[in-house]
Amino acid sequence: MKKLVMLFAFVLISQIGMAQTGDAMKGEVIKFLEVSGMKGQVDGIKGQLLAAVADDKKADFTKEFDSSVNNLIDKSTKVIGKYYTLEQFKGSMKDIETTRQLNLPEIENGQQFNDELGKVNEEFSLELQGIMEKYVSQE
Repeated sequence: MKKLVMLFAFVLISQIGMAQTGDAMKGEVIKFLEVSGMKGQVDGIKGQLLAAVADDKKADFTKEFDSSVNNLIDKSTKVIGKYYTLEQFKGSMKDIETTRQLNLPEIENGQQFNDELGKVNEEFSLELQGIMEKYVSQE
């Protein structure tokens, strides 16, 4: 389960590689997550974890899980906005419904971009591990 969650985080961060901060960019990131099917994957992971949470803790788990995912999207969007413009991202979204992939232009600082997203991913993974330890029953 832990590997599945970490895989999700890696895929999410890798595929979001997009554009600019702000409400417009965040809206585009969320649109990408929905169209690409990643939102469904997140919901599936949440459902699997929720099944292992005691009934009296499900509301708290859901609140923390959703907050963690929202933080991931916010932090990723900020990093993406340092390297891509909203126009570049929107242009890359044109074929998303058929390909389910985002094809962004190459950038000069590609390694730095990947490193920053990797750090966001690590933070998310650690936060999610803490939530799982707090709420998911090991029985």
